Amino acid sequence: MGEQIEKRQRIRVKLEGYIADVADGYFVYAGRVEDISLSGLRLSELPVKFSMKGKEYTYRSFRRS
Repeated sequence: MGEQIEKRQRIRVKLEGYIADVADGYFVYAGRVEDISLSGLRLSELPVKFSMKGKEYTYRSFRRS
């Protein structure tokens, strides 16, 4: 944790071991948090159903031990 990722507009920090739940009001999807910045986070391992254009999502994150 703490490794800075270059070539971004905002400073991003790489994270390991974090999972984020993302919801669209009907379903909740879990994804692995790759990195985070003041303006957002990058998720991976999301299901294909998640990638619908024009939808708004909310998220919460936690660390599993």
